[in-house]
Amino acid sequence: MKCAKEYGEIMSLILNKDTLQIQINEPGEVYTGSRFDWLGQITSIKLGGKEFCGVETLNGDESTMGQGLYNEFGIEKVMGYDSIHLGESFTKIGVGQLKKNSFNKYMFYKEYINNPIKYEITRDIDRVKFTTNDTRNQKYAYKYIKEIILNSRGFDILYSLENWGSEYIDTNEYAHNFLNLDCNNIDSKYFLCLSENIDCKREYINPEKKVNFEKNCVTFNSEIKDVFFFSGLIPEDLTKASWILKHEKSGLSIKEEVNANIENLNIWGTAHVISPEIFVKINIKPGEKYEWSRSYKLNIC
Repeated sequence: MKCAKEYGEIMSLILNKDTLQIQINEPGEVYTGSRFDWLGQITSIKLGGKEFCGVETLNGDESTMGQGLYNEFGIEKVMGYDSIHLGESFTKIGVGQLKKNSFNKYMFYKEYINNPIKYEITRDIDRVKFTTNDTRNQKYAYKYIKEIILNSRGFDILYSLENWGSEYIDTNEYAHNFLNLDCNNIDSKYFLCLSENIDCKREYINPEKKVNFEKNCVTFNSEIKDVFFFSGLIPEDLTKASWILKHEKSGLSIKEEVNANIENLNIWGTAHVISPEIFVKINIKPGEKYEWSRSYKLNIC
């Protein structure tokens, strides 16, 4: 399974608009991990029957691995973790109250015991809205709304985060975007272009030397076999950023545009998946609210 898995209507919500179909996990039915946002987990995007999503690992545990457009709050900037004692709980937005289980720093890839969020869902044939209020930690209490709205050639994801606590919410959010166009492995037929010229690369893993950069585009010499990762590819403090991924042979393309305070753009991938990740900077005073959006456009040539 190198592209999206279909779970059916028992474990997922299916949205339709013309020839576009999106599959979204029912919270807690497939993914039960402590890393990714439980709400609005898009696992499959099909336009005209063609698949755009992939999976993090080919033989992974679906209850903890990433898929599709899973997003995450605070991959490193987790609220309250450093100030609590062993065995106490800290807040992970969209996930729940996680228990601190060691004296080590928070690690996003480790699993933590979770007392999950409670939520409400309202939906129609082409849209769905998830709402959660988590007030169990009064310092970092919040209200979070995530709404997915389809159009004929794409969809919008609208976010609203309101600080109901006594402390600043100082974190970030990104969509991991596990992409695989029409079940094709990552090779020279893929092209990824960013809205900005590629800036300094703060961190990178490129063992095969097959990932190339030119101005604002990323290309591949040949078929990828190993993991690659690049961080800090665009300037900080933008208010809008985007990328477009194209696959030459299938004619498929997908574009994401983010309207928010931009913090970073990373690219991660391996043989079967590529993930362009735009990070949103979030700093909300008590009593205030921050809203942002991610818009996706799909095309078949």
